[in-house]
Amino acid sequence: PWRAPFFATVERIASRLGSHAMASSELTATRVAAARGQSVPVVPIGIPFAQIQALARTASGPGPPLVYAGRLMAEKRIDLLLRAVATLAHRYPAPLLTLVGEGPARAELEALVATLGIARHVVFTGRLAEAADVWRELGRACIAVQPSEREGFGLFPLEAMAAGLPVVLCTASESAAPELVRAGLEGCIAAAEP
Repeated sequence: PWRAPFFATVERIASRLGSHAMASSELTATRVAAARGQSVPVVPIGIPFAQIQALARTASGPGPPLVYAGRLMAEKRIDLLLRAVATLAHRYPAPLLTLVGEGPARAELEALVATLGIARHVVFTGRLAEAADVWRELGRACIAVQPSEREGFGLFPLEAMAAGLPVVLCTASESAAPELVRAGLEGCIAAAEP
């Protein structure tokens, strides 16, 4: 949090540099356009769809039904996801959630898992060596969850959909992920509460 004003200033200055600009989402394009005083085209990020789909099919058996992949940091609201798992844990004997990734909030999240008494329901994989390993992990799950309050695009939801998973997002005015997931088709958008 103490670095946020610095990074906001860098972002504001950088958005005005260069003779041309483009963005990966409507949310970002709107912000960059406001800073530059000109329209900014949206060029979505591509993914290797066929490769993700094929690797997801080679997953080694089923895993926990829920999966999150990304940086473990406060703005991703993984604490919210863990509290949601805690509300479900008494109904399920097996692990419910796989958290793929590393980040500055990992120790805090592990402590929250212990406090909530859900250690047997949450699997921390850490950072996986290759993107292919992440895609295989997606193939072991049933639902991808992205509770983040801030996403400039949303690569994880896009990869999850390529792997055949519906995606649950949380409402967030700072997230472009809802541009990718149409409620009722590729997943759903839920209130940001457990």
